[in-house]
Amino acid sequence: DPSFEVSEEYGTLTLVFSSHDTYRFNLDIKKNTSLVKNKRIALNQRLKVGYLDNKKIDDFFYFFGGGLTGIRGYTFYEETLSGTEMALFSNTIRLPLFLEKNYKLLHLLIQNLSFSYILEGGIARGCESQLCGDPKYSNGLEIRVNGTSFYAFPFALSYEIHRSWGNNYSENQNHYIKLLFEFMEWRY
Repeated sequence: DPSFEVSEEYGTLTLVFSSHDTYRFNLDIKKNTSLVKNKRIALNQRLKVGYLDNKKIDDFFYFFGGGLTGIRGYTFYEETLSGTEMALFSNTIRLPLFLEKNYKLLHLLIQNLSFSYILEGGIARGCESQLCGDPKYSNGLEIRVNGTSFYAFPFALSYEIHRSWGNNYSENQNHYIKLLFEFMEWRY
């Protein structure tokens, strides 16, 4: 905890922070498997694990397992998906509706369109919530289109809708729109 001490140099109060040395471990493994090669149907799997050795660290440093970077059926700051320990697993089955085509729409040249089903699960421990440590699940759908704009600039757009399920599920649905290189996210 921070404390105040009188500065010998200036004669004023100074804030002195105590040492909170901690180690942070992150593991992020991705595996892509072709299910039907000639149709290019793929299974994408991802495992994310995080561990902080200092359990008394401020919650600012916790892992957050919700939102676009975690379980998308929950918000990013979901209290029950944050803590000093976290494990997330995601399965995505991606089905191309068409590949390497050239469909013109206004100034866009649409080349690929795919549809995905996403199933996610995870757990976080080490937080102060009583529901911390309960597994959380989410599933969702994604439609993804890409091609070029003005015949030269890459164009990618995806829309996702996710809903949590299982224990303490929410009736809310989370919507995500990603444009180009995932620099934009809209949630409502």
